[in-house]
Amino acid sequence: MAAMDAGEVIRQLRRRVPELKQWAIARMCGVHQSTISRVERGRPLDRNLAHTALEGLGARSAGPASPSTAERAAFTVVPSSAGREGPPTTSQTLWQQISEASESEAVRVLRIADRELAGGDLYTLVMRYLSSRVGPMLVSENGDSSTFIAAAGLTEMAGWMAHDSGRDDIAARHFQRALNLARASEASTLVAQIWASRAHLSLHRSDADTALIAAEQAWRHLDGSEDTALRGRVLAMLTRAHAAQGDASAVYAALTQAEHLLSIPMTSARSEWTSPFDLGSLESEAARSLCDLGDHTAAAEHARHALRLRSAERVRARALASLTLARALLGQGQVEEAASVTGEVAGSASSVRSVVTGSHLRDVAGELGAYRHVPAVATVLHDVRDTLARAEHERLAIEGKSRDQ
Repeated sequence: MAAMDAGEVIRQLRRRVPELKQWAIARMCGVHQSTISRVERGRPLDRNLAHTALEGLGARSAGPASPSTAERAAFTVVPSSAGREGPPTTSQTLWQQISEASESEAVRVLRIADRELAGGDLYTLVMRYLSSRVGPMLVSENGDSSTFIAAAGLTEMAGWMAHDSGRDDIAARHFQRALNLARASEASTLVAQIWASRAHLSLHRSDADTALIAAEQAWRHLDGSEDTALRGRVLAMLTRAHAAQGDASAVYAALTQAEHLLSIPMTSARSEWTSPFDLGSLESEAARSLCDLGDHTAAAEHARHALRLRSAERVRARALASLTLARALLGQGQVEEAASVTGEVAGSASSVRSVVTGSHLRDVAGELGAYRHVPAVATVLHDVRDTLARAEHERLAIEGKSRDQ
């Protein structure tokens, strides 16, 4: 997209969504408010500023860096029929469900599917929906602040799915774009949720300091109007971040508050963009936090409770809770039981389609490696190697099909 096209996009946003203020668009684009003012007066953007603005808007540009294959479906302001070759065959049923659905209905369908499928299977669908449905609305005459909220929520979802498929750099960019969009629409609770997502990603990357900053930012953006699920999730991220810092007193304080909050039956979410988070979610996060603190007995109790609260179709959630249980059992010296739990995860091919789950399985297998002289452990380690190899082969095959689409 040429430099002057970026200016035209910004001018159309201001004309067609008048409630968006200059400062909001500036924040979303990542440029100074005076830049937006100059654009509205007809001044062209130089190429670097155009690239920055388009990146902030989530659109492709012909700027310094070419988009990766995984990001080529990022929403672009083009007619919805341009360059369409259809989603992968395995996703056709889901695409038929969401292609003409409203943003809220699409999110509902994708969340249900995400409980059973890996993020990589759904990422292309989310990005296609953003490209064909939400992107054009950002500059259409019918677009309003709710369009920016929808774009923020769906872009955050894309970030989670990129993360689940092992593309954390792309996930981080999606979360930043989602944050820009949520700020522009002044949706404080969605801003809080996206900060919590950034905290989770930082924890996965073992960046405890950044995780704590993000979790605290999420907490500051809660204003009392948020759903119980969101407040509970933010408290869980504070618990995890404090555990990564080794601050036991802060961990137990945040965890106690979250447990009290989520033990009360929740009413329906007030916002369709609030991500699900319940007591089962908290128990899994608590188990990981307590493992980090070295309280393996309590961690095992929380992990077992998480498993009791998760039905069989919640494949990824059960696999992650099981692997945390295996870590806790190893910490208690219960090697053969830890190996048995790990073997159950490795024995389910669907459990490790998620790259994140596969990464946790690899980590637990690494800890079990110290006991490879135990026959039961040696068998499980062999099974883990085979399972991870098959999962990697399937992941590469799926990526190959996506590139060919």
